[in-house]
Amino acid sequence: MLPFLKRKKTLLEMASSKAIDLVSKTKVLSHSGNPDFRERRGHPESLFKRQYLLIFAISFIVTVSLILFFLNKKEPTAISTITKIPVIDNDSKTSSSTYADPWMILNQLNDKDLGFTIVDLRPESEFKTRHIKKSVNAPIEQDDRGNINLNKIYNQVYNKKKPLVILSYSIFSTTGEQVSAYLSSRNLDVQLLKVGWNEIFNFRHLWVPESAAKDFNLDQHLE
Repeated sequence: MLPFLKRKKTLLEMASSKAIDLVSKTKVLSHSGNPDFRERRGHPESLFKRQYLLIFAISFIVTVSLILFFLNKKEPTAISTITKIPVIDNDSKTSSSTYADPWMILNQLNDKDLGFTIVDLRPESEFKTRHIKKSVNAPIEQDDRGNINLNKIYNQVYNKKKPLVILSYSIFSTTGEQVSAYLSSRNLDVQLLKVGWNEIFNFRHLWVPESAAKDFNLDQHLE
C-alpha cells in the first residue's frame, strides 16, 4: 500500500511541477523584456502560443487528476462476510441480530444435507399459499397490547437440530428482530434473513446479484 501512495504522491508532484512550469512560460511570453517580443506581442502567432500553452497546462492537470482518481477508486465489493451458514456482518447500532444472506440461503436449498432451518413467521394461511422450500411455519401471535407470544414460537422450533434462519414479512418489520433476539437469548443458534418475504417475492433486485438476475427463477425455490 505504501509504494502505491508514494507513486501517487510522485505523480501529483510531477503534475503540479509541470503545470507551474507551463503557466510560468505563458507569463514569460506575456511579460518578456525582449524588445523583439514586445514588438511581436500583438502578433497572432504569439497570441496563439500563449493560448495553446495555457490550454495544454489545464488539460494536463485535468488528465493527471482523473488518472489519480481512477487509481484510487475502489472496486465495489459483493457481500464478503459469508460463512458456511451464509452470514452478513451486522453494522447496525440498533440491532444485535446476525443477518443471513438470502441469495446464498436460497441457493443451498437443494443440498441434500441442508445446514439450517428456515422459520417463516407469516400467518399460517399465507404460508400454505406459498413459501420457501423446506421452511417451517411459526406464525406470530400477538395479544391485545401487541405483545408477541415469543415462548410459543420457541416451543415450535427449539427441537430443531440445525441453526435457525428467521424469515419475517418485511425488511421493515421489527418482529423478526424480536423473535431472533429472544431465541438467541434461549441459547438457540439464530440468524435473521436480511430481507423479508415481501422483498423476496416482490423486490428481487434488492438481493439477487445483477449478474444472475436475467436467468434467476424464484419459482424453483418456492412451493
